[in-house]
Amino acid sequence: MKNIGDCFSSRQIKLCYNFFSTLYSRTVQSPVSPAYSAEMSRAMKNQSKQMKPIFAMFSLLFIVSIACSLTISADQGRSATQVAPATQVVSEIQVVPVTQIVPVTQAIPQLVSVTFDISASMGWQDTRAYIQSGRIFRVEYVSGQIEDSTIAIPDGRGSSYVCGNSGCCEPMPYEPRSSLIGKVGNEIFFIGNGGYFTSNSNGTLQLRVNDCDAGLYDNSGSLRVEITP
Repeated sequence: MKNIGDCFSSRQIKLCYNFFSTLYSRTVQSPVSPAYSAEMSRAMKNQSKQMKPIFAMFSLLFIVSIACSLTISADQGRSATQVAPATQVVSEIQVVPVTQIVPVTQAIPQLVSVTFDISASMGWQDTRAYIQSGRIFRVEYVSGQIEDSTIAIPDGRGSSYVCGNSGCCEPMPYEPRSSLIGKVGNEIFFIGNGGYFTSNSNGTLQLRVNDCDAGLYDNSGSLRVEITP
């Protein structure tokens, strides 16, 4: 073996090893002349030029191998993502249709209030507000005033006069005269300026002022109330 290029044209690894060992001993371990060192430097430069195409070829092969491995990995990644298609996931989410949810407006009924004017000169007046037995309902005085003969009554609480005798002619003789009272079925109760009530009967709510039927003729005015059945 005479030069470094023989190591790449021959498989005699042992001879390459002997060549480099001899070269090392001559250039490092043994003293050499300047002329010999210059000659060796030129030889090494020539060998380096011969090695460049070989290194370029190995570099190209290395890049090609990396590109192939990346392509294979990408193909495997795509095949893995196709195991569970998106359409299968959507079908699993739609187990309970939204149309089966009961709307809130059906679960909670809305209460409606109505107003009614009570004439002081009339007996029982039907408000057409239906009352269920045992259910709480509300009646509230809103506005208006009445007169019992010459006595002015500003609201639903009535006058200061109370008959206080079961033989009196008022529907409720133990409540103030000309006060607001109510009736559901045969049950009569005091309302005054209003409140929350329950009844043991079913039927429409009737209202009037607490005065004798024979004494209604000299009454005037009206009371407006709000009813929430």
